[in-house]
Amino acid sequence: MSYILDALRRADSERARGSVPNIHAQPAPPVASDAKPQHKAAWIVVGVSLGLMVPLAWHLLAADDPAVAVAAVPEPPATPAPRPAPPPAPAPIEAPAAAVPAYAEPPAPAPAAESRIYALNELPDHIRRELPKLTIGGSTYSENPASRFLIVNGQLFREKDTLSRNLSLEEIKLKDAVLKYKGYRYAITY
Repeated sequence: MSYILDALRRADSERARGSVPNIHAQPAPPVASDAKPQHKAAWIVVGVSLGLMVPLAWHLLAADDPAVAVAAVPEPPATPAPRPAPPPAPAPIEAPAAAVPAYAEPPAPAPAAESRIYALNELPDHIRRELPKLTIGGSTYSENPASRFLIVNGQLFREKDTLSRNLSLEEIKLKDAVLKYKGYRYAITY
């Protein structure tokens, strides 16, 4: 395209030779000065292209070579030898049945509320009435528990944080959260 424009300029300048130059007359650029910058630019383009193509070709050819591909794969770390099992602990000496006082009661079992997660409507009435009003503003769930958070009543809370007296945030899930109030674990959805 530039060769055509240069030829048109030269033709115009030859036609105008012999006449008085006017405001629209364009001087013909010298031919020798234009040739050098074009050659320099061409050499720069060729050099950069080769500089990019050589590592690319090396990478593609190295990926096809199984010897290089095997060498590039790191070996898994050696697994430590299994430890020998510790010797069994000696059996505790049991006291005779007569030594246990008759008035001792067995310890009370842990309430079932610890392991079960209730729906809000399954909680006992007196617990439901005591629950504080919660407004969920948003949440972020992540595979990493440290990156999860829940916005409750305008404040940011993470798992295991205390929201208010007797109320704590146990776990944040994708679309719900598990809260614990006075030993009862219950889920809220958002």
